[in-house]
Amino acid sequence: YLVASVDDLNTLRLDLQNGADYAFEMVLLTKDIDLNEGTLKSYASHSASTSGSEHVFNGCFNGQGHTISNYKDAKSGLFDKIGPSGSVGNLILDVTVAQIGGLKLNAYTGLIADTVEGRVSRCQVTGTVTVNNAYFNGNLGGLVGTASQGRVLNSHSDVNFAGTNSAGATVSGLAYNGTISDSYYYGTIDGVFKA
Repeated sequence: YLVASVDDLNTLRLDLQNGADYAFEMVLLTKDIDLNEGTLKSYASHSASTSGSEHVFNGCFNGQGHTISNYKDAKSGLFDKIGPSGSVGNLILDVTVAQIGGLKLNAYTGLIADTVEGRVSRCQVTGTVTVNNAYFNGNLGGLVGTASQGRVLNSHSDVNFAGTNSAGATVSGLAYNGTISDSYYYGTIDGVFKA
């Protein structure tokens, strides 16, 4: 499957939402995508529940070094869950997210993905995340939310976090937990967050 536009990303997300996990399929990002050139749709079934619904990706997403810019979805990462057979690599994601996690209480929320059970490698996230949500007491990751059953390799995040009215949120530069190798965080964390 080739991704070259906002519409292509929406098709991918809709497929995942409808239960197609792209198992053993290759997804290639063929060019840079500016999300300001269209409307990226959120996963429709996310709600204010403890964990929301997980839309599992078990394919191989290769960004081929391209950038997806102006990512603003406050409900989830680009991927909700990367399954045990899934991988995302060679991708640059530029974000401007406000009130992240506003609809997922007590959750893990990331930018490449919320949950990783497979692998994220050679990915970079840049930009800003602003949290102003007293009801969100989950975990925010500058790369992924949690990789407790997965791996993060050769990746980095330069995301700057700013928090007001966000004392319940925990911020991690890369991920709340998981196996992380040869990766680093070089952003800033300003405001009141949970230690």
